[in-house]
Amino acid sequence: MYPDVIESVSFTGGPSVTIKSHHNVGGLPKKLNFKLLTFMDTFLHVLDYFILDTLQLPFIDDFSSNWTKGYDIANYTLIKSDSLAFSFTIDGFVVDSLVCSLDTTFSYLLDTTDTSISKTPLATFQKINYNDPYNPFVASDTSYCWVPYYVYDTIGMSTPDTCFVNLCTYDKDTLYIDTIYLVNNTFDVYDADTVGAGISLSLWIDDLAFINNTYPIDPVTIGVATMDGLDARGAPHNNFSDPNGYGVADYLTSKPIDLTGTASDSIFLSFYYQPEGIGNKPQLEDSLVLEFYAPDKRAWYHIWSLAGTSQQNFKQVMIHITGSNYLKKGFQFRFKNYATLSGNFDHWHIDYVTLNNARGINDTVVINDVSFVYNMPSLVKNYQSIPWKHFLKDTINQLKTSFEILATNTDTANKISAHLFLINDLFDSVLLDPIVAGTVPVKYSGEFGFTTVPVALNYKCYSPSNSCFSPNADSVVLELVNVLTTGGDAYLSNDTLKNYQRFYNYYAYDDGSAEAAYSLVGNGSQVAYRFNTIITDTIRAIDIFFAQTKEDVSSENFYLTIWSGIFPEVILYQQAFVTPKYEDSLNEFHTYVLDEIVVLTGTYFIGFQQVNDVDINIGFDKNTVANTNLYYNTSGTWLQSVIPGAVMMRPLFGDTVIIPVGITEDEMNYSGDRDVEYLVYPNPGKNIIYFERQGGGQSSNFNKNPEIRIIDLYGRTVMKIPPGEKSVDISDLSEGFYFFEFLNTRSGKSTVKKILITR
Repeated sequence: MYPDVIESVSFTGGPSVTIKSHHNVGGLPKKLNFKLLTFMDTFLHVLDYFILDTLQLPFIDDFSSNWTKGYDIANYTLIKSDSLAFSFTIDGFVVDSLVCSLDTTFSYLLDTTDTSISKTPLATFQKINYNDPYNPFVASDTSYCWVPYYVYDTIGMSTPDTCFVNLCTYDKDTLYIDTIYLVNNTFDVYDADTVGAGISLSLWIDDLAFINNTYPIDPVTIGVATMDGLDARGAPHNNFSDPNGYGVADYLTSKPIDLTGTASDSIFLSFYYQPEGIGNKPQLEDSLVLEFYAPDKRAWYHIWSLAGTSQQNFKQVMIHITGSNYLKKGFQFRFKNYATLSGNFDHWHIDYVTLNNARGINDTVVINDVSFVYNMPSLVKNYQSIPWKHFLKDTINQLKTSFEILATNTDTANKISAHLFLINDLFDSVLLDPIVAGTVPVKYSGEFGFTTVPVALNYKCYSPSNSCFSPNADSVVLELVNVLTTGGDAYLSNDTLKNYQRFYNYYAYDDGSAEAAYSLVGNGSQVAYRFNTIITDTIRAIDIFFAQTKEDVSSENFYLTIWSGIFPEVILYQQAFVTPKYEDSLNEFHTYVLDEIVVLTGTYFIGFQQVNDVDINIGFDKNTVANTNLYYNTSGTWLQSVIPGAVMMRPLFGDTVIIPVGITEDEMNYSGDRDVEYLVYPNPGKNIIYFERQGGGQSSNFNKNPEIRIIDLYGRTVMKIPPGEKSVDISDLSEGFYFFEFLNTRSGKSTVKKILITR
């Protein structure tokens, strides 16, 4: 249910600072079935069906990779388009309609000599129904009906004196006549995601659970499936309808599995679970549930459940599968959780799911497996990411000299694993020299081994160039690959760990995954996030990830703010009437573009001041400790945050600006007026801007006195200049980029020049 406050900083007679759990995921709603899966595309209103392959044993998922099924139709073969799904067939044939009786009808034979009557049932129709709500192509049941009339025949007459029901007066009230109409709809059917040799590309048919490696504490191996109160898009399951709404939240459903021919005394399903982790504690009324699907019964059955509890180590559950209802082709199992449906509450983490035969109840060791445990850290000392051009100016001070990486062992014997570390520049397709990082001693019983990895970026590259990177690159992505090599290791997917070090145009303390939400309470409350720019540069925008938690606050106003300092408070920039924007995908930031030019040097703060007393929740990364740079003000005094973590706000730097839609630079001008050029100066300008026409010739559509207007970055006309003018006073315009548009009223075409106003 709705969680307790994790931490509160109280003020006498004033508001408090709270933090609530949160994460964000993405996807589409789906219905489940043992053979086909369907989902409704709410935008196109088209119902699509995806064929599911049936898996063979063993079924193993340690969640080191995401094995949930994807539903992007571009990745599938359309095996049967415009397929018709019928509501029924009659004797194996498709008919438009049928009139029949649901009670048996008879032929009566009357012998007038002795007044005896004999009766014989008339012909039946076999009606196969396709009424399954999840799959219109699979028969749901079979029923029978009879011809809709009685036959009355008298011995001795040349022909039967047949009376059809719609003409007869006999026993009218006892007849049950039903008209059955055929119903059909058009669907698209997509092939199964199976590749050569019967290898399936997925194990699960839904993606409501969040596959991640940021929520658990000491997982069995790297990666878990996390269940909470958010849907696949990271929105509350109840769409903010009730802050205290409660019910079934997420599902994690296996694909169909073939259990035919398996011995009932040796087939077991095992998994590990952990409540809370670094997320939110599930309350007593919350629970994690396991259910089995019986194909013949077409029903799900409760098998195991656990009430909510506080943080604990991962525990293993062993389930013996014995029922004949389950040992069939098409068996499935699924996890579901009961939770508060208004946000990211009541966390359960599932790890290392194994279904196989030839097992026993004492089979508590998962497998002979050495694995990584967590992602590797950032290569940058103080941030998760910094702008590439900034990084190049201070590489020595910004780059870590080494980092630690963690491995674990699930086998009953100690292991020694060889460790290899690679760095690959993805943009330039350059492989940097690998480092043989040595060995990792990994002990039994969940003890972890550490290895220290040296870091450098000045390796000789496998390319003719002496440089590892393009000299003019404005961004770089490094693929960091760690590989463990252990003899006899049975599960290799968790032996390779890939991370990406991104050098784009922003500074980030957070790792991009929100495990909680940070909010302030109180009218006028402020939050400020301290950064230090390596070089003097222009801040263009601020990225913020707003968490969807408990209540929809997307209509609440705040003041987007940049400070040069908060002791005392000096505001460099402020934009009013800004509102939180919820993005519709995993941990997605919204970009707030600044409407003025702000040049920053050294230390500065970004953040906002809220207007009303509401919880404006910002994504909060609990795996990165950056709260020494986070300050809040709820009572007139700035205080440093005491909650370990990093709020998800990022400053964006660089030379790029947004050009309004429909406005092009002069090099994009139409060919009819290319001989017309305009000079706008000085650029940058301060108070007076001059402009004049240049160019030798002119077209027949030449307009000697074009219409001139000044447009801001949002495409708004901020000033119109009378025809014939050669200069304009811009002293009333704010600093920033603008566009001078010279419109030829004859041709309807324009020339655009960009200027910068600075003072």
